[in-house]
Amino acid sequence: MIDAGVFRSVCKKNKRTSEIDAQNMQTMGIIKSAKVKDVNKLLTSHFGDSWRTFPILCFYDKLMPQNVEADVDQQEDEENICEENVDLPDVRI
Repeated sequence: MIDAGVFRSVCKKNKRTSEIDAQNMQTMGIIKSAKVKDVNKLLTSHFGDSWRTFPILCFYDKLMPQNVEADVDQQEDEENICEENVDLPDVRI
């Protein structure tokens, strides 16, 4: 969409935004730790280290833990628990 600088309503014809009954939605599913880390990095680069103090970003503040780096590293350690890959000599019959 091109920004023409002209006000346009997002509502249907003859409707007003005051008639919208917005409801809060519950968060769905689990957010991957890599995504949390990326979003935190973007917010920090755009708004600085104190991005949590901006009222407009309260949505992200509620979703993300206070210490993102430590929580993400701990989750990655838990996710990467697996058996060690041991190279065995080639067996041919």
